[in-house]
Amino acid sequence: MQTTRMLKIVEGEPFLLLVLVLLSAALGATASLLHPLLALVLLLLLGLAIIFFRHWPLGASGLMLLATVLDRYNYELAGRTIKIEYVVVVALWGLLLARQFLKGESKFYLSLTALFTLGWLGSNFLSSCISPRPSATAINDLIRLSLMVAIFLILPNLIQTEKHLKQVFALFLIVGIMESIFGLSALTLHYATGVNLGVTHIPSYPGPVPYGTLNASNIFGSYTMSVSLVFLALLLSPPSRSLFPGRWILRGFLITLAAMISSLARGAWLGFAVAAAFFFIIHRGFDRFWLKRVFLVGVIFAMALLSVTAVVYLLPKDIPLIDRLASFARLGSERTVVGRIAKYDLAISAWRERPLLGWGTGGMARVFGRERKVLAWVGNLEIHLLIDTGLVGLIVFALFVAALLFRAASALRKTQGSPFAAMLLSLIIGYIGILVAYQSTDATWLGLFWTHTGLLAAATRVIKMRVQSRSELLI
Repeated sequence: MQTTRMLKIVEGEPFLLLVLVLLSAALGATASLLHPLLALVLLLLLGLAIIFFRHWPLGASGLMLLATVLDRYNYELAGRTIKIEYVVVVALWGLLLARQFLKGESKFYLSLTALFTLGWLGSNFLSSCISPRPSATAINDLIRLSLMVAIFLILPNLIQTEKHLKQVFALFLIVGIMESIFGLSALTLHYATGVNLGVTHIPSYPGPVPYGTLNASNIFGSYTMSVSLVFLALLLSPPSRSLFPGRWILRGFLITLAAMISSLARGAWLGFAVAAAFFFIIHRGFDRFWLKRVFLVGVIFAMALLSVTAVVYLLPKDIPLIDRLASFARLGSERTVVGRIAKYDLAISAWRERPLLGWGTGGMARVFGRERKVLAWVGNLEIHLLIDTGLVGLIVFALFVAALLFRAASALRKTQGSPFAAMLLSLIIGYIGILVAYQSTDATWLGLFWTHTGLLAAATRVIKMRVQSRSELLI
């Protein structure tokens, strides 16, 4: 009898929670030696982690989504930057493997898309190891990139049922709304009182812009843009296929759209326009014939362009939004555009010296030096991939994206008429918007990109399992 009770304590969730509590106590004691505010934050995070982990897997997935939007909060430890998302993904991996070992849960899921991702990560390691330009931060860069890929790999293993998929998707939308509200509130408060809770002044911008809990206004813009596109696709899906109330979806769309506009990020604006146009063209509810849809979308965007042009010429240019819109007519002389193009030219010249494998992770910093901060980073996604990993890395990354979208589109075709079809389509549209925005501000180094990618992969997997189970029932 005593042995049976002992097994019940040692096996499964009670044992895992006991480990977490003991770990929390140990880290709490360590935190008492640190700054009081840091100790309080650390203990609060540990308490939240126990709550989230207790509600597995929803809590774990929600914690991952939340951690990735708290990107600007970090701590320097032994010369390394520790972010919340790093700690969370390591803890989740440990807990997932422990559960599989102790409870005999399903084996780890690894799709073709995941294999391409690991191939791309491998190309980063290979390029970095053979690079003729050593980097003092190479190990840090590779660890950081590995943790980001780990986010993508773990989400499809956390989300395995329709119920959990719907819950995590709802959390994804709620986190997007919360981040948008925080950014808009920070901007309003800054204008009203001068207090800065997440606003930055960029010399080339006509006014202050929010970055919320993220590390840059451009990242804030691309993130809120992607969530806004998800809301847009959900908003225009048939009410019978909707997973959430229409009014809630409309409010979420307006809030995230306002946040995207307030970022003054032109890349995010273009990403929204391109992805929205693509959605209207493929969305059959817009019209039955695709050629007519293309024509109607062209007319709508032409009218929108004329309206924006009229607003720009009629309203005073001292309004930041109007001045930013007017900047599209003078892109050739815009300081940020000129600077980006100059960096692109330098990056391409450097890549031509090592076209196959590039210079290694953090290639721009390797070639030009981290002390030259202006040249230590290139914003375009493809050029960034080329200088880091060469043609090999670019091709493998392209295969990863193609496999992800192809598998999602295949699942979408098989589940037409289901509420989950609207979810999957909205995630695809949001992802396309991200890829367009990353033509000017690449953020594949951040968890936001990988959580969206991981959620898209998880939704694809769950929907494929749903279709397969229905086919087996019919047989």
